[in-house]
Amino acid sequence: MMKGYTRELTDTALRDEIELVAELVVVASASHSRLSEAEIDEVLGLAGRHRLSA
Repeated sequence: MMKGYTRELTDTALRDEIELVAELVVVASASHSRLSEAEIDEVLGLAGRHRLSA
């Protein structure tokens, strides 16, 4: 970090995304198997939402 550098993260969307990824990493690390899409959706707060077809 640069000397005297005190700028804080102010991009709310970026901060929220980082927090979601961090929570997903924690849950995945505690799991003994791969997370299902439903489990991932639950962690990300998307449970019950419909996915768009590719």
